[in-house]
Amino acid sequence: MFVGTIVGRITNDLVLRTVQVNGSERNVLDFSVASNRLKLGGKKTERKADFVNVTVWYKLAETCAKFLRKGSRVSVTGRIEIEEYEGTDGNKKTKVCIANADIEFLDGRPDEQPVDANDEENNSASDAPQKRGRKPKTDDESLPY
Repeated sequence: MFVGTIVGRITNDLVLRTVQVNGSERNVLDFSVASNRLKLGGKKTERKADFVNVTVWYKLAETCAKFLRKGSRVSVTGRIEIEEYEGTDGNKKTKVCIANADIEFLDGRPDEQPVDANDEENNSASDAPQKRGRKPKTDDESLPY
């Protein structure tokens, strides 16, 4: 099994779908993430973008559909799958996908704390710093010393 991480921006509008899996309805969300890299070649350095398809399921799919948009920055970690298919031109093509992904929202929230979409709780703003080992923001006036 290959596991990988990609950091980039979502390239498409998110549409939450419901599918039947073993007689039960399950939420699934498919989207693409673009990540920039530098291609070194001789005297010239070029920027290239890699595009990776991502699939998330269940409650995580709902959370991502609710809080992410086209252009949102994310970190995606999951099982890498290489899929081969026949293109409309009849040629064999290959695409890279990340399935069963863990998603971290990198654009932040109003309190400027990153959100880990995989937390099973509600990710409330007051809990986020403690869960990630960060000190919560405090007013100096509210300190007892």
